Amino acid sequence: MQYPKFLQKNDCIGLVAPSFGCNEDPYATRLESAISILKRKGFAIKEGKNIRSYKKVASTNAKDRAKEFMETYLDNSVNFVSSVAGGERMIEILDYIDFEAIKKAKPKYFMGYSDNTVLTFTLTTLCDIASIYYVHIPELGMKPWSKHIENGFSIITGKKNKLEAYTEYEIPEIGEHENTDKKQLEDYLAPYDLNGKTKWFTLDDKEVTFTGRLIGGCLDVLQLLCGTEFADISSFQNTYKDDGFIWYLETCDLNAVATLRALWQLKHNNFFMNVKGFLIGKPLNGDDFMDLTYEEAVMSVLSEFNVPIIFDVNVGHISPTIPMLNGFLATVQYNKNESSIMFLK
Repeated sequence: MQYPKFLQKNDCIGLVAPSFGCNEDPYATRLESAISILKRKGFAIKEGKNIRSYKKVASTNAKDRAKEFMETYLDNSVNFVSSVAGGERMIEILDYIDFEAIKKAKPKYFMGYSDNTVLTFTLTTLCDIASIYYVHIPELGMKPWSKHIENGFSIITGKKNKLEAYTEYEIPEIGEHENTDKKQLEDYLAPYDLNGKTKWFTLDDKEVTFTGRLIGGCLDVLQLLCGTEFADISSFQNTYKDDGFIWYLETCDLNAVATLRALWQLKHNNFFMNVKGFLIGKPLNGDDFMDLTYEEAVMSVLSEFNVPIIFDVNVGHISPTIPMLNGFLATVQYNKNESSIMFLK
């Protein structure tokens, strides 16, 4: 596994829009604030031309989005690449991504989540380069930074390698701005409004500790990749089979029964070989489907692996979140009172 250098002061951060751009508020205001904050912290910023654009449910056409990413990733003046947004149509750029050129280039981190699973997953499984599943840059525009953003930033700058589970979350306003709460829609730069209580849990509540190589992302996207040449993870699995794998999976649009179907599809495409445990993110759309609960849907597919399955992990679309370092060895500790994840190499 190639581990790029963590973000350091004076590094250049390249901003790209492989899915949506930040063309309207609240995202446009947050992006400007984040750029300003990062510059004050000593980072240089190199902006892709599409980061403020919008056209047909994306920042621009797929070929130009891929070109922006490739040019930024291969730019020797750029040390770290981050997406400015998630979205709906990022999967189309895979037709134009030159993975062979990426393999030959100096490795650097790419950071994003949700639709950006398209790259965080493939960079790690196809190119053997660690990647970061974490917030988009505009989320760093909040004033002041919450302790959760400080914690996450400490991970991506290499100052910390362990985080404890969060016990509070921001109840989202479901709608156009799906993971933004009401307070942030009134003040675009407001920090998280932690108006809900949460905790990691297992259905048997047994204390567990397990270690494996971390991989995963947004299940909505992984389901689309499944069965294509972009989800040929056999080499990745064979290389690290002795480590075993910790799969983290979170959902955006999928309800309980759609989650069941997606997990079934991944299982039957051998995604979960040598699995050591599952981290299931707190779902954005986790309501019961008729008499089927979200947890029952997950367990109906994954219980046969006889490994720990932890629910409501702080990853994905419900803030605040913990960075997931794809390709890293990680140790997860769980008990009903406290839980944590430690990143190793």
